Amino acid sequence: MELCDFEVLDIVALSALVEGRAIETASLEFKEAIDLANEQGKDELATDVASFANSVGGDILVGVSERADGEKKGYATACDGIVVDNADALMLRIQSILQERIEPRLVGVRMKVVQIDQERHVLAIRIPRSWQLHAVRRNKAYAVYARNANGKYPLDFFQIRDAFTLGAAATERAMIWRSERIARLAAGETPRILSEGPKLVLHVIPVAAFAGERSRLSVDLEALETTARTMKSSGSNRTYNADGLLIYAEWSNNCEEYSQVYRDGRLESLSAVLTVTSAMGSRPYFHAVVGDIVIRAVAAHRDLLPADPGPTLISLSILGGKGTPISNESKWSSFGKSPIDRDIAMLPEIQLDSLSKENQLLAKGLRPGLDSLYQAGGHSRCPSFGADGTYIEVN
Repeated sequence: MELCDFEVLDIVALSALVEGRAIETASLEFKEAIDLANEQGKDELATDVASFANSVGGDILVGVSERADGEKKGYATACDGIVVDNADALMLRIQSILQERIEPRLVGVRMKVVQIDQERHVLAIRIPRSWQLHAVRRNKAYAVYARNANGKYPLDFFQIRDAFTLGAAATERAMIWRSERIARLAAGETPRILSEGPKLVLHVIPVAAFAGERSRLSVDLEALETTARTMKSSGSNRTYNADGLLIYAEWSNNCEEYSQVYRDGRLESLSAVLTVTSAMGSRPYFHAVVGDIVIRAVAAHRDLLPADPGPTLISLSILGGKGTPISNESKWSSFGKSPIDRDIAMLPEIQLDSLSKENQLLAKGLRPGLDSLYQAGGHSRCPSFGADGTYIEVN
């Protein structure tokens, strides 16, 4: 039995687990309680969390009792909860334990306290699948654990090697896919006939899309029909195609921009309307607000996904941009020392461990890619960030 959406997890959903005699699986574990007062209890919690991250991700429900019954191992029997005096303090303490004991640091862990009665609560911990291997540090030693339907188990040397290979291969396949897409776009193989002029292409690529596990990356395309958008606008047209959902904006039968949302969470967003014409002539240039538009587009796609996709590649590419200047202020005279020097500019990918729900943190993670964009036009950095690295929208 799968849990409902984490944001709406409540006593009704928890009671349904007990009534349905839900069984522990590779992605679900019940714990009557946790003991954070001693080192053994802290080690056990960190090991449990790391084992989920190293496998398929999943949920730990603390305060739900379980019992084995013959062949039916670990099914939910009661939802009695645990005593929680201060929910925020408990979750901060668990975050501290995980940061101290799991290496490399695991990001994207979410926690929620569901009230059972005035004193007792169930603590829900949702762990994303990670495409890095996470070890648990015990004194000066490290151990790596994974998980299956029977619980957690330690990985041996060969399993650790294979896990590293899988993560590296998935990332490499994602990068190859991006290169193939740019080649196809440059050759004119686009879902709609595009307008002339320079174009900016944004790719958001969850690494999980290329690692064979898609259960947590399946996107409900019908639910996105009214919310998915193109890079600069909401897009006035929507249709399904072989890849998923296509949102596009057209003028005089030419597509000005589109967003292709793939079923596994990938996004390809292209815009041919991010350039404006100089007041001193007819030369088009990329406006200074392009950085802001990219940040908002990534945040909008993040909000469409059913869960944090984990490690994600973000990339920007420029097509037909040779000779096009980039402005770094809201006036035409702020061009860089040189315009874009090539027709196809594939800027370096950046990899984020997760797509942060905090837009300021998300923007900071995207900054290396945005700096590369403005450097392609002769500037030192993206103008959307202050001297201290804080994200500030360009007006």
